[in-house]
Amino acid sequence: MAKAVVLSGQGRYEDQWHDYAGTSHVVAKALAALGLEVAVHGLARDVLTGLDAVDLLVVNSGGGRVDADFDGDDAVWEPARRGLAAHIARGGPVLALHSAALTFRDNPAWARFVGAQWVDGASYHPPISKARIQAVPAAHPIAAGLADFDTYDERYTALVIHRQPRPYLTHHHEGRSHPLAWADEVAQPGGAVSRMVYNALGHGVESYGADRLRLLEREARWALGWPLGS
Repeated sequence: MAKAVVLSGQGRYEDQWHDYAGTSHVVAKALAALGLEVAVHGLARDVLTGLDAVDLLVVNSGGGRVDADFDGDDAVWEPARRGLAAHIARGGPVLALHSAALTFRDNPAWARFVGAQWVDGASYHPPISKARIQAVPAAHPIAAGLADFDTYDERYTALVIHRQPRPYLTHHHEGRSHPLAWADEVAQPGGAVSRMVYNALGHGVESYGADRLRLLEREARWALGWPLGS
């Protein structure tokens, strides 16, 4: 049975605005319904050093405090960074959700891998509300047949782009279209290819309605290289 680990915001990588325990539970339940063996772990150092047998890594965390007195300095976290890098380097797939764009801001390689990053002072979101999300079915197989849908969520805006995405979800704000979700096959130096999916939706449990859960299932299937189904 394929194994998935959901990294839920904790310590260095949690914040006061997100219910990571709640959303991680919803995500884990959806992944288990696909037949995955799922474990949810707070994002602690020892978890990142034990990813050798993990088939899908899900990052559902944020960017909290990084001062040494709170949760260890960068040197203490270096083995964890190497563990994350090793998973990606061997071609391990990653599903990054919502505020994962803020996670690992102390690790520049993460933003390059995901392709975008929340940067304080540049990135923002309109007040959380019911909003229309635009689907771009031609952009990626994940979105094949997907129609526009409504959700109650934050809509991340003006993320700083590190690798130009072809978004399969967007939203419109102040006369512009902003990317919300994309997927890439990211080549690694050793020759492996890691599948990466980033979806900026998922602020709270209420954001995971039926349309979002169906999309989550397709995102996980694509990341794992499984058939997407109908």
